[in-house]
Amino acid sequence: MRAAVLSLAIVLVVVAVDWAALHDVLRGEADVTNEYFVMAVSGVIYGGVIGYWFRKWRNRRPPPDGEA
Repeated sequence: MRAAVLSLAIVLVVVAVDWAALHDVLRGEADVTNEYFVMAVSGVIYGGVIGYWFRKWRNRRPPPDGEA
């Protein structure tokens, strides 16, 4: 449960940082290199979190017989 809350918090923080970076890009700042770097790194973070969730989902054990 703690890992799920932590991964959700990470996703929310990265979404906020992405929003700020995308806002700067769309606003038309002169140098947006850092913003593109932030969005690229956030893509890697999203991939890691999705991979973690997928591995956790794939490794679930079915309940014993007779339990739902």
